[in-house]
Amino acid sequence: MRILEVARRKRHCYAVSTETEQVLLDVDIVEEYGLRPGVQLSAAQLQALIIASNNRRALNKASFLLSRRDYAVKELLLKLIPDFGEDAAQQAVDQLCDAGALDDRKFAQFYASYLSETKKLAGRALVFELTKKGIDRALAQEIAAELSLDPVASALEIVRRKYPDCLEDERALRRLQGALARRGYGYDEIRSAVQIYREEQQADGKGAFDE
Repeated sequence: MRILEVARRKRHCYAVSTETEQVLLDVDIVEEYGLRPGVQLSAAQLQALIIASNNRRALNKASFLLSRRDYAVKELLLKLIPDFGEDAAQQAVDQLCDAGALDDRKFAQFYASYLSETKKLAGRALVFELTKKGIDRALAQEIAAELSLDPVASALEIVRRKYPDCLEDERALRRLQGALARRGYGYDEIRSAVQIYREEQQADGKGAFDE
């Protein structure tokens, strides 16, 4: 088949038209192989160019995404598949893993620390959020357990900042307990935080209902 037209379509792509079809190819592939009107290609050659272009584009897109923020391996893979297919997406991810640009453990440590410090998540809630990003559950549980932040102190900070009136009545206390449980705090951690807060309030001369 003969190439009839090569036209720029996107920033990194050319539309290459032959006598039978039109395909989008990466600009570097077009230039590297000297594709221009009049060049003859076999069906096998064109297919090889399409695969090479797809792989190049997937890698470029993955690198661009990583330049904007960190990704878990599975999260990035799922982001690439709709545009480039499983094979090209997997190859791009494998290359980035080999280069050290993708690392699930490092991502999980960073993301868990961020969630713990900014959203005050702990335990089950941390594991849930990590697995949502594609982190293996066993690794997510390990990372959540490694965090050195004191869960009681963290829960107490939430009580002071967001639920200062939690000791006014039983309904307010239940609302607080539910909120902390949804953030991943265990029963003992919640009870300890509430007890410390109760003692603080009593020391300040503020009343609190008795459970």
